[in-house]
Amino acid sequence: MQSKVNIITVFLTVVLFSCNLDGSNGIINPPVYSAGYYEGAANDVAVYWKDGLSGITDLSGTTAGRGNSVFVVGSTVYVAGYINNGSNDVAGYWNDDGVSVTWNPVCDTTDARANAIYVDGSTVYVAGYYHNGSNNVAAYWKDDGVSITPTLLYDTDIAEATDIVLSSGVTYVSGYYRSGTTYVACYWQDGTKIDVELVENSKAHGIAVSGSTVYTAGSYFVAGVGYTSCYWQGTTRQDLSSSNSKAWDIALSGTDVYVAGYYAVAPGKNAACYWLNNAAGVVDLYNNTSYTAQALGIFLYGGEVYASGFYDEGTQLACYWLNGSKVDLYSGAHSIASSVFVSD
Repeated sequence: MQSKVNIITVFLTVVLFSCNLDGSNGIINPPVYSAGYYEGAANDVAVYWKDGLSGITDLSGTTAGRGNSVFVVGSTVYVAGYINNGSNDVAGYWNDDGVSVTWNPVCDTTDARANAIYVDGSTVYVAGYYHNGSNNVAAYWKDDGVSITPTLLYDTDIAEATDIVLSSGVTYVSGYYRSGTTYVACYWQDGTKIDVELVENSKAHGIAVSGSTVYTAGSYFVAGVGYTSCYWQGTTRQDLSSSNSKAWDIALSGTDVYVAGYYAVAPGKNAACYWLNNAAGVVDLYNNTSYTAQALGIFLYGGEVYASGFYDEGTQLACYWLNGSKVDLYSGAHSIASSVFVSD
């Protein structure tokens, strides 16, 4: 999942003067970074792509792993995810400075996975979960280049941190926890838990911040109905689809809210889409009742909408969409692009 602060309007002028221009949207081919994995001969391989099929960089190699989130600062690409060391999954991140790729574990003593990454200057924040002997519990890790500091968010029952963003020096982390038999969508603001869904069984998967307002995207479950995609503005819920659907990521531009996800179009078949503000603002990225697809990440840049995910026409293949036009990232083997980031 990709975390974002509402900065698109701040950076727009800078973007227009730092990229090649054309007559339509002011930008020609900014680099598009996508993180994910593909199914190798022996195991899943964590990767990131720069632009299309030929821009692939293997991260985990012969070690099983997955890339879940990407963040770019200057010429350095950061990817959060996990590898398997033969005994357990190890949460961490890779950084590629153009010279070498470095793996940085943040939790390697127990099963752990990193779901999201955010970089603030030279400090790297990674959100996810680890196993405490009884349950998977929500946490994030802060790597300032000298030491790695873990922050436990919730360990009373099952919990997971799904996305992370910093805004005005405050750390915001989306996720969920289990209370009895019910999952509760929430976010943590500098470690303080705030429930966003007060009624239904729910999970939050993405987070974005505008000023003092926190937006989270996810879904809630009703027996006999299934999952309903939604986002929360604070604790106010906006439903996005009445069919079986999920929302995976969220981005902001001014007062507009963009949410990536999917909704069911036939039994076992989903349409990848994003929603702009509400259910009426749905934009199909891939809709074919014979096949299935999902949009997992979303990013706004220069007035353009980028979404990452996969489609399946017999083999599940990683891709991203630029304003609805699909760009393939892998061919021939099961693959997923979980996150997308655009940078000049």
